[in-house]
Amino acid sequence: MFFTLTIFVLAYIVIASEKFPRHWVALIGAGLLIVFGILSPMEAFTYINWETLGLLAGMFTLVSILQEAGFFTWLAMKALKKVNYHPVALFIVLIIFAAVMAMFMDSITVMLFLSALTLQLCLLLKLDPVPLVIAEVCAANTGGAATLVGDPPNVILGTTLGFNFTDFITHTGPISAIAALLLLGMFYLANRKSLMDAHNLLNDATIDEIEALHKEPMQAHLTRVGLVGFLGAVILLVLHIPLSEWTGIHINAAMAALVPAGLALLVMKNVDRKKAVLKVDGESILFFAGLFVLIGGLEKIDIFKSLAQGWQMRPQPTTADW
Repeated sequence: MFFTLTIFVLAYIVIASEKFPRHWVALIGAGLLIVFGILSPMEAFTYINWETLGLLAGMFTLVSILQEAGFFTWLAMKALKKVNYHPVALFIVLIIFAAVMAMFMDSITVMLFLSALTLQLCLLLKLDPVPLVIAEVCAANTGGAATLVGDPPNVILGTTLGFNFTDFITHTGPISAIAALLLLGMFYLANRKSLMDAHNLLNDATIDEIEALHKEPMQAHLTRVGLVGFLGAVILLVLHIPLSEWTGIHINAAMAALVPAGLALLVMKNVDRKKAVLKVDGESILFFAGLFVLIGGLEKIDIFKSLAQGWQMRPQPTTADW
């Protein structure tokens, strides 16, 4: 028990330090549990939640296809053109964009492309990018909590406990929406002076410079493939339980994401397929695989059972105590 707890705690400390790649830390920790006989290779294999990893892999693949197509940058720039690059409107649009996009993809993926775009826009508009990027990160975390596929913890809860897409959007969706609006209001109030100063400096030359920097065309074929696959995955995630009952074929969350992703890859050109696959966030998948094994080690030594029994044995408050 002491050895397993030590490995688990050390792994989390090293992960939190961010000095080493988190997937390597999780995998090395999992490997140590196997090497020292805490878990057998077969036990480690069974502790991995393959449905969660399949769902993540499928969604990551579809997102990478849309990234390769340039869809997200095109969508963000289209929204900004609609508000004529007004700093206040830009601030609001990018925060809402981060929250909405994170409902359907990993928040890290959202911030990878959005932070680069935000930095370029803020530099041209003479606006400090730090508050806006921080607001986008908070919004992405908030938006991700709204759906089954928005955050890996939601994926784990949904696939482990049987919650579906509708369960999350119905119960956590409204809370996430309220939290995102409150977050937007707080960040706007904290930065309204700098936003108005940037608006006073905005001119036609700045707008022309922004548009010149983002002329990359969106790839129409890749975008169609990615959007159809993404829409198919969302529909299957919403309806996979009734479809399973109707067809008699067991369709789980992993299949709902992997089947559209696989079909999307099949209809792509070889060059585009290779680029899209290489952009898939494999590190996160490996990280969660290692983490499942680390948690499995704790389960093997009955640490969770001991904690639950200790909680049950605690003195219960009486009416007189209240």
